Formats: sequence, C-alpha cells, structure tokens
Amino acid sequence: MVSDKKTAVRNTACSSCGALVPIYSRASVQVVCPFCRSTLVRTDMQWETVGKMATLADDLTPLFIGLRGKYGPTSFTIIGRLQQQYAEGIWNEWLLQLDNRKTAWLGEGSGLFYLTVPSTTTETLPAFASLSLGQSLTLDGKHYSVSNIENARCIATEGEIPFSADPGHSANLVDLAGELGSFANLDYSDEQAKLYTGKTLNLNELQLEAIDNRELKQQPSKELRCAGCGNAVTKQNPASLIVVCASCSMVNNIAAGGKLIVAFSQATLKQRPSITLGSHGVLEGHSYEAIGFMSREADGDHWVEYLLYNPSQGVRWLVCAYGHWSLLRPAKTQSYSQDSIFFNGRTYKHFSNYTARVEGVLGEFYWQVKRGERSGCTDYICPPYILSCEKTDTEILWSEGYYIAGEEVAAAFTSREISTYGVGINQPSPAILDYLATYFITMALAVFVSIIFASNHTQTINIGRLDLTPNAKTAKLVSEPFNLESAHGLFQVQTDTSVNNNWADFEYSLVNQATGETRVMNREVAYYSGYDSDGSWSEGSSSDQATLSNVVAGTYVLEVDAETENTYGSNPAVSAHITATHANNSGNNFWLLFWGLGIGPLLAGLNKYFFEKKRWDQSDHPWEHFE
Repeated sequence: MVSDKKTAVRNTACSSCGALVPIYSRASVQVVCPFCRSTLVRTDMQWETVGKMATLADDLTPLFIGLRGKYGPTSFTIIGRLQQQYAEGIWNEWLLQLDNRKTAWLGEGSGLFYLTVPSTTTETLPAFASLSLGQSLTLDGKHYSVSNIENARCIATEGEIPFSADPGHSANLVDLAGELGSFANLDYSDEQAKLYTGKTLNLNELQLEAIDNRELKQQPSKELRCAGCGNAVTKQNPASLIVVCASCSMVNNIAAGGKLIVAFSQATLKQRPSITLGSHGVLEGHSYEAIGFMSREADGDHWVEYLLYNPSQGVRWLVCAYGHWSLLRPAKTQSYSQDSIFFNGRTYKHFSNYTARVEGVLGEFYWQVKRGERSGCTDYICPPYILSCEKTDTEILWSEGYYIAGEEVAAAFTSREISTYGVGINQPSPAILDYLATYFITMALAVFVSIIFASNHTQTINIGRLDLTPNAKTAKLVSEPFNLESAHGLFQVQTDTSVNNNWADFEYSLVNQATGETRVMNREVAYYSGYDSDGSWSEGSSSDQATLSNVVAGTYVLEVDAETENTYGSNPAVSAHITATHANNSGNNFWLLFWGLGIGPLLAGLNKYFFEKKRWDQSDHPWEHFE
C-alpha cells in the first residue's frame, strides 16, 4: 500500500495570483504556482515571484505531480518535475518526497526509470571532457560503465525543486550503468560536479497508484501542414518530435509552435507496414497503440520495427524479420563479455555484431530519427528470449524480449499474417524434449498393457512326472500331443525337482507335429548345501525355467531326456515335475513398438540439429565452430 496523501510543511501565497501554494519539502528552493505558473524562488524564508515559468512540453509520461507510490519499504509522493531537452528527445526528472521527509530523484527516459539520491562521497569526480561512451570507472566503491553522454537544456519545471532552474539553462550530464541494475549520474551543471547513485527500475517496481484509467494528455487539435506537399498532417501523440506525411512520406520535424520543417524525403520508401499505424492491439494483457514504423537494414538483411505505446506500461518494440516476430522492452544496461550474459536467471549466448541503418520511417517518434542513421548493435540469445544492445554516438541502450508467433500479432492488431522464411534468431527450437517425454510415457504404457495382456492370455500344459531311480540314471518323458492356441508367443518350461546335493541334466525337444520342426533346449539343475566353520551354506536351485521365443500355434509334443549321477548311497532318487506355458509374445510387440516409436525421436533430433545449424549459420559463430 502507498502512503496517505502528503501534508504540506507550509503554504505560501503566490504574489502573482494570490493563490495558496503548498510546499511539501523543507529543502525546496523553487516552486511553480499550479494556478498561474508563476515561478516562486525562496530567499531566506520568503518566497518571491521571479516571473512566469515556461510551458512544459507535452509528452507520454504516465507520472504526474501528487502521484503516490512505494519502492521497497519506502513510500513516496511526487512533488516536483524538471523537464529537460536533449539532442534527440525529452527527459523528465521527478522529485520524490519520501515518507522519512527526505527527497530522491526519479529520472524517466528510454522507457526506464532511474531512482537516485545524492552521493556523500568525498572523492574527486572525473572531468566531463575525460569521459567517453563505454568507458569503465569506479565511483563511490562501485564499478560502472558510461552509458550516455548528453548536453541537456531545461525546458521548464513543475511543482517544487531544491534548486533554482531557469528555462534554457543547459548542463552536461553523464549516465553510468553498473552491475545488477545499479545506476549513477554525473551532473556538471555547476563548477563542482555532483554524483547521484541509485538503481534502474521498471515502472511496475514503483508500485504506483492505479494509472491505467488516467487519460493521456492531448494537445488541442491543430491543423498541421506537411512542409513538403502542404497536405494536412495529423499528430496523434503530444510527445512526438517528428511526424511523417501520409501523402508524400516526407519526414517533418516539429518545431516550436507546432510548425513543421522538412527533415528528409522518403519518396522511394519501399517497405510498408502490415500493422496499421494508430491501431490498437492487446499484448501481454495490455492494449498498445502502434504509433511508429521504422525499416532498417544491415549487411543486406532487412527488418521492420513498430513502436508501441501504453500509458501505464510505457514503450515496446515489435520487431519483424522475415516473418519472425519479437516483442521487446527497454532493459537495464548490462556489463557484458564477448561470449555470454547472465540476465534474469538465463544465460544468453552472443549471436552477432552488426551496424544497423535506418532506411525509412512512418508515423511518429519521440526522438529525432534521421535517414541513414547508423548504430552498432549486438544480439545475445537464449531462445525464445533475446537481449539486444544498441550503441549510438552518445548513448548505449539495451532491450530484452521474446519470440512471438505471427498469428498472435495478426490477431492482436487485426492485420495480415506474414509468411516466415528461414529460422528466426530467437525462434524456439523444435520441441524434442516434449517428444521424448511423450515417447517414454508411451513406452511405459506399452509395458503396462503388455503385462496385463500377457497375463490374460497364458495357456498352461501339464507335461508330466519323470523319475531317476537307483536302477536308472537316465530317463525319458514324452508328453501327450497338445495344441498351442496363440498365433505366436513365448513357450516356457518349468521344471521342479527333488535334487539335493546332486545335479540333473535335462534336454527339452519341442516337436511341431505338422512340420516336424524340432527346437531343443539344454538345462542343468543343481542344488548343494551343508555346514562348515562359518555355518550353513547352499548354492544353486532345485527348480529351473527354460524359454523358447516365437513359438507359433499348432500341435506339439515335448520330449524330455534327463540324466543324473548314480543315486546310490548319499544320492537318493531324483524326481521332476514338468509343466509348460504358452503366452502371447507381447515382448516382440513391445520391441516392435519401441523401435517403431524410436524413429520419432531420431527424426526430431535430426530436425533439431539442422534447425540449430540454420540458426547459427546466420551468426558470427557458424555451427561448425559453435560449442
């Protein structure tokens, strides 16, 4: 739960309009009257009007003054805003009043949020001119890399802030990214650099009050005219810095006052969006509007990217390459090696490095997109997931996403489905594990059924009794003819004897009465026991089983020849009782099923191998070199 509504520490009267202006932080130096937008600056304990504050630029931020939230155990209320313009877009810094009466800053940009507090370090901070993009450094005991270098200009302020900020004032700023989402900012707005440290957050980590139903602020409808052809151009979103004419594909920069200025022509734009710009689609349970379309190229490969926006979820990128789709969101900057990255519990393998070039754009974008603009890109994959890094001259941006089926995209935006070609770099591999699981479950079921089936179709034949007496150490038993009913099966002879400290050899001859075919088995039955210094002992058994497989139906006779040593003295007479069983040869059926179904996993394995080979042949690590 978030905290209750904050109580002002004091109220001051606006000397311009007379309205009472609440002050929530004792550290505030400047506050903007919410009624007449006069700027009040504190001198000692008095608040004086120094003029009108410039109007804030409209943007797509979901945040606003008075919004409450919670991060970890700490509740906060947004009490101020500093809006800054950099070379390619707008950045907001929100002042948070914490429940312990301290303050913190919440930066907002590139689809992520950055919670920071002033550092108390006394170490000497690096000079602005000494820093370069990607440079590693250690500050306040933590390791960082430079992820952004900008010169930002103050557009306007809102609410209260702890220093005086004049519109138009510019400052050099450097963003630093560390491990596990740590973040730092170097502010060179004064002679003495300041360090702010904190963490990179996603919007849902802030536990904000429900803002899904808060309508996005819209500018009053204005008639804009394309600077190229003069036709009317509609601006859908207030944060847009460029808008593309639907009639002539001219890219227009939006200047002050809403005037359109030609940025570049796209008369030869080849690729057209399959998703209608301005349409809405539900992905991940949220409705997103498609507000921008960009076609890009690298080393002869072409793909398109759609900019999606939802007020409570922020921006997403829907990327399509050869019919393969991925949905990506801004991600925390990573400390990466050339080979792999461990992120969100998954290990991503390096796939490729390439230079992407902008071929054309349609719709609107909240930063300045330039035709031919190039950026260095690196992809890491853990199918179906992907982690991408994009580096420009001033910024390093990361995004994470996952593979999404084309039919899901088509259903979400009611668009045509694009045919796929080849293997997507993060396309899921064929489900060989699911196939193997089904295979082994089927095998277990086959074993169970074969056992049940065999036990219900067993035929028992009583062969007879055979005796080895003191007068004869050999004997012969010939059974009566018997019919075996099963088409084919196992024929098993069970012999139970009275051998004791003796042995007996048996030869079984199964004779098919119709064909004369004879199948012979030889077995020895021996059992010995006695006593020694360690006590009683025994070895062998007085019973035995002999088995013939694949015995077909028909009329048979079993001939048994037995032999033992003389049965005089300590070797008494030996008797043997012989029975036979004939059962369905379910074992053969089982192995036939085993090998038959085994073709499936074999083919699945080959399919997976060639699938992965096609994937990695597109990478910087062709399959034959990939481990």
